[in-house]
Amino acid sequence: MNNNLYCPNCKNKLIIAGTSRYQNLIEHVHDPNGFPTIKDEYRCKNKCYSCRVFWDCFGDVYVSPTWIQKIFWKFRIYGIFKNINVKEAIKKDD
Repeated sequence: MNNNLYCPNCKNKLIIAGTSRYQNLIEHVHDPNGFPTIKDEYRCKNKCYSCRVFWDCFGDVYVSPTWIQKIFWKFRIYGIFKNINVKEAIKKDD
């Protein structure tokens, strides 16, 4: 658990908003084909981003596609949706 992560957009503290199964960089380097573990999702309580954006305990950002984006990607239709630029979380020391 990391209590020193802040949203790069509004600078508010990120809160734990749930858990999900995802592979962080450390796991990917160690075992690229391994099954992702369940980890905390840190999100901005102000909902600064329109899509599902969350950060891990290291401040690395993850963006999950919406269900409609997944359908378009399944049929190899790319570039319809606007790209978003999301930075890593701001880490502050106490």
